[in-house]
Amino acid sequence: MAISNKSSSALAKTAASSSSKSAKQDDPGFKVSIPSLQDLLEAGAHFGHKTSRWNPKMKKYIFDTRSGIHIIDLTQTINLLEDAVRFLHKASKQGNILLVGTKGQAATLIKNSGADHGAFYISRRWPGGLLTNYKNIRRSVKRLIEIEENLASHKGYETKKERMVMEKDRDRLSKLYEGVRFMDKEPAAMVVIDTRVEKNAIKEAKKRGIKVAGLIDTNCDPNLVDYPIPANDDALKSIRLFVETLVHGFSGSDTSARLIGLRNDHAAKLADLEAKAVAEEERIKREKELEVQRLKAMKEGKVVETGRTDTKVFRIVKKEDQENAEEKETTKELSNAETKVETKVKKAQSKVAKKEVKPSKTSKKKVTPKTKKTKKTVSKKTTKKSTKKPSRETTKKTTKKTTKRKSTKKTPVKKTRSKSSKKTSKSKK
Repeated sequence: MAISNKSSSALAKTAASSSSKSAKQDDPGFKVSIPSLQDLLEAGAHFGHKTSRWNPKMKKYIFDTRSGIHIIDLTQTINLLEDAVRFLHKASKQGNILLVGTKGQAATLIKNSGADHGAFYISRRWPGGLLTNYKNIRRSVKRLIEIEENLASHKGYETKKERMVMEKDRDRLSKLYEGVRFMDKEPAAMVVIDTRVEKNAIKEAKKRGIKVAGLIDTNCDPNLVDYPIPANDDALKSIRLFVETLVHGFSGSDTSARLIGLRNDHAAKLADLEAKAVAEEERIKREKELEVQRLKAMKEGKVVETGRTDTKVFRIVKKEDQENAEEKETTKELSNAETKVETKVKKAQSKVAKKEVKPSKTSKKKVTPKTKKTKKTVSKKTTKKSTKKPSRETTKKTTKKTTKRKSTKKTPVKKTRSKSSKKTSKSKK
């Protein structure tokens, strides 16, 4: 029995060595760059959780306990990390890789590495049904692309409020689906940081038959992951170190290059639409300003239309010509006013000449023969005399008018008497 056990262990070792050799022979040109043990120690990858928070399934990956904290065996992590990198390199030939890390320490690293190395990523919150119900989620992804294009081209809205609503929808959708914008099919593999936090993503991947490689700490279950990597999944340095090494396995593949090209084309398209929209708005503003200036000039008389119907051409009048035209208009108006005044004066003089009073006997001056000039002089003299000393006839007329006014004042008394007499007669009847 002992011999058989030894032989079985030897066979297992030979099988493991042969499998590792075959893995290396599959792609001899690919070189795995794995960090050294010193790098892992400096990053703090060997620190686990407290002994009270451990998972018994992680016992085989624990080296020792120091001051109530588990210490991870880094020699095993190096070997398992190499296997995970080789797996991702193979999977990248079949399709893209999905990186998942929603916890605060890993979110920015996952986002930057996925964008730079051509991988899909989820860095905010796992959208339920991303793998099991992608047909419906693809609608919201298309909606995100449509909103981005409309906002870039300044279309799809008329007021500021509508634009704000579209921007809110864009921000809400981009938080969830920004890293999965061009995912046409299921990913070939998935990388997870902290299997306890990303348990929903692992469940969906298992349902769809997608293999998962992930960092597992002493409080995690290693059986949930196909390629476990025991290490500290809370320290920022250790997460950065492991993410950089895992990304190296698929960064130079054709699928990652194609995804990077799609993202760059989309960004260039949005920038082009934005530039065209801004140029069009500036052109419209200039046209409006020119139209306002033209209308103001037309009101002031500076601009005159040429009368052509086929093209909108206008003739601008010089200031000197305009001033000369204004002077001519003013002189015409003055001449017209003078002529009107002269005609009015002549009419008044003719009326006065007809109604003038005959000269009295006491006047010693003799009347000159009738001429145009003498008539004017006589009429002036008579008007002066009449204004200075009224004649006896005029005085008599004024006295008569005063007597009539006095008599009219007494008439109301008579009217009152007649009214009273009428009332008495009515009462008698």
